[in-house]
Amino acid sequence: TFNGTVGGTDKLSSLTTNADGTTVINTSSISTTGNQNYNDAVLIDTSTTLNGKNISFASTGDSTSGETNALTINTSGSGTTTFNGLVGNTSRLSTLTTDAGGTTVVNTSSIKTASDQTFNDAVKLDTNTTLDSSTSTASRSIRPCGITTSMISRVMRGNTMTISVAMTAHPSCAVASHG
Repeated sequence: TFNGTVGGTDKLSSLTTNADGTTVINTSSISTTGNQNYNDAVLIDTSTTLNGKNISFASTGDSTSGETNALTINTSGSGTTTFNGLVGNTSRLSTLTTDAGGTTVVNTSSIKTASDQTFNDAVKLDTNTTLDSSTSTASRSIRPCGITTSMISRVMRGNTMTISVAMTAHPSCAVASHG
């Protein structure tokens, strides 16, 4: 459990959690100069910002039960944000925001928020993905790798989803488009 600001004055070089149990983030920010690797389930207990080079989630990411908390992720330079587990599946985040640098890799079947999902960097979809929110916006390119554009599900609860960019193939793979 992180109950206070981590790396506020002097940033940690990196942060890695083990694969057992749960990491509870109950602080406004965690900052590292290097990577942050969350190998176990993560509970967001207050709205928080994660700052680091590459930030990855190997397991699930949820708000604490009965809450909806915001998660902002800022990767430095050409850093990568990676989601390998369900996000907001048990308890939705209020919002999810990534910064404009680097890439977000979505390798999970579902990201659920109560409100906005804003991907300010390039998004690479590695699997069939449902983005479930009141508003989802990608302000840069979405690059599906090894999947078709029809594999992206848009699930809304009476609102609209805006993807305001073209779907383009990632340089390392081909993409087929099916209407």
